Amino acid sequence: MYDTYRRGLIMGVWSTNVFVGSILGTLIPAIWATPNAPWGWSFITPALVLLVISLMTSLLLLPDPRAIGLESPLGVSTSTLSSPSTAGVSLRKARSGGVGYLRALLIPGVVEFSLAFFFVKMVNYVFKAWLPFYIANNEIGGRLIGGQLAGWLSSLFDVGGVVGVVGIGWITDLIGRRTLVITVLEYTTIPLLYVFHRYGGVSEASLSVLLLACGCTLQACYITISTAVTSDLGTHPSLKGSKNARAMVTGIINGTGSLGAAVGPLIAGWISDNYGWDVTFYFLMGASLLAALVCFPLTFTSQWQQAGFLSSACQDLP
Repeated sequence: MYDTYRRGLIMGVWSTNVFVGSILGTLIPAIWATPNAPWGWSFITPALVLLVISLMTSLLLLPDPRAIGLESPLGVSTSTLSSPSTAGVSLRKARSGGVGYLRALLIPGVVEFSLAFFFVKMVNYVFKAWLPFYIANNEIGGRLIGGQLAGWLSSLFDVGGVVGVVGIGWITDLIGRRTLVITVLEYTTIPLLYVFHRYGGVSEASLSVLLLACGCTLQACYITISTAVTSDLGTHPSLKGSKNARAMVTGIINGTGSLGAAVGPLIAGWISDNYGWDVTFYFLMGASLLAALVCFPLTFTSQWQQAGFLSSACQDLP
């Protein structure tokens, strides 16, 4: 186990695996993003990498934490679960202490962060999904740079994410106010998106710097809410340490965010086709503003909580 006061940093470091995979998933297919290239390898190569990693996981992952001297998180070993006579009893014990949706939604901060994550993940996925296409079809330094270079440059968005999630995670641990940091980042994202759209095409250097900056802010918000914040809310005193209740809170927040990720790229595609990229970026800026506005009241709640002006019902907001 680790100290909860280092949760932001630890979750940030752990989450860098997402960006490493995304970077490789962009760079490898970009090799064949040229005219007359065997573009089928853009799909085959990542599939082969996934196959190798899956085999390694299957062969090397230990089936039970007790194999290396650790206690099972549920207090139930896999050997016990495999026994028909005890499986039902063990699973019922493991599932005890769960909470319903309504009780989980009543935890202070769950609804607000769910709505904020809807918009945060929407903007993040729109940006990632359309970024290579946007770069390839807009002049950079007075010329079209092509699909291959566009793919390579777009990976800088994830490089910025690596720096952002680790740095912001450390900052949230240092000041102890994740909501405040997330709100500030969301407000910062709005002018960054505008500057990216207006001045990203000046040169490859300006595009690279702005991609790193946007990746730092957008990805840091996304990962901080989906990991550290959900863990904070999942350990609210009203849940009495229930692991299943923590899973319920995590599921509500991440599920709401996934809904935003599903509809965001569709809406952005329709807007860009009918109204152009200017309106598309205004849409992204508006979504970022809504995420910030949803979190904004919680920043005051955190300060009032620290000053002792709130009742116990609102304690332990991140």
